[in-house]
Amino acid sequence: MKLIRAAGKRNSPAARWMARRSDLTALFADGYQGKTIRGRAGRYRPALEMDGIPNPEAKYKIKEGMEMNEDRAKIINTEAVEKDTKYEPPLVIAWGVDENTTGTKTITMGRTIIPPGGRNQRHYHANCDAAFFVRKGAIKVFIGDEKKEYIVPENHIVYSPKGAIHGLANMSNTETAELIFTYGNCPSKPAAGTVFVEDPWVK
Repeated sequence: MKLIRAAGKRNSPAARWMARRSDLTALFADGYQGKTIRGRAGRYRPALEMDGIPNPEAKYKIKEGMEMNEDRAKIINTEAVEKDTKYEPPLVIAWGVDENTTGTKTITMGRTIIPPGGRNQRHYHANCDAAFFVRKGAIKVFIGDEKKEYIVPENHIVYSPKGAIHGLANMSNTETAELIFTYGNCPSKPAAGTVFVEDPWVK
């Protein structure tokens, strides 16, 4: 059984005592699933899983757009938010974190699905830096006025400073590609000041 430490000192007597208890799994049988276990050094609770098996009675289950605590932290399911197909067609964009979903004033983050062979129109952001992480597939990026081409594989990050022209295309004609993107110090799509320098590749 795993413990998630919520507060307190890691090496305190209470923490060491809780860590070496061999009968903590009895908490599940005794109906303490997901409840807080208190010690003088801090608060502990059973994890959401034990040996990789989800605890169906755990208190802290992930819910759509749930607020995790009083600080308004949230979990956003990008499969559940409305998809944007008009911003950079044929790309499909899920705006996960922005001022509309979280109230943030400093960051925009989302997930982009690029269909097979899909390519967006080159553009730049007048008001913010942009970066994206290639989560799936390989993409070709077009950088600058000269449209210099670079192949970017999975698990690489592309950074584009404010005002720098960039665009991209899915290298595969059979598989989708996926990106996780962010706009720095910018709370939304309109605030980014995106300027397109070519027409969409699809109508």
